[in-house]
Amino acid sequence: LFLFDYFFRNKKAAPAPPPPPPEPPQVVFGREIEALIADDLLNKGEVKIFHLRISEILRRYLGSRLNFEALESTTTELMDVLRAKGVSAPVVRKVEAFASVNDPVKFAKWIPASDVSLGLIDYAKEIVQDTTSSLE
Repeated sequence: LFLFDYFFRNKKAAPAPPPPPPEPPQVVFGREIEALIADDLLNKGEVKIFHLRISEILRRYLGSRLNFEALESTTTELMDVLRAKGVSAPVVRKVEAFASVNDPVKFAKWIPASDVSLGLIDYAKEIVQDTTSSLE
């Protein structure tokens, strides 16, 4: 009975395998942008929701890529952090340009033309491409 108890009761469970590594931020960004495009919010008249989501997607990417909390930052704070983290001036200018189109929709109820809103997707992709290539 002692041997039975020793081998079967005290046997430790095998350690759990380590969790898989997190997905790269650009992969998460790509998946979220594709979901945004698939939701077709602009054709449904949901311009503000579209702009809120694209801003959130880009901010989440930047925060993940540069290890800071970007979702709760104002645009000014975001720009300050990007400069402090050593992000290149052209990328900072692109983020500022993105915000200059996006923020009035989010906060001032401006409704841009559909092609301006859709252009933000390409602009966000450029920002991701620029930061991915410059930070790897």
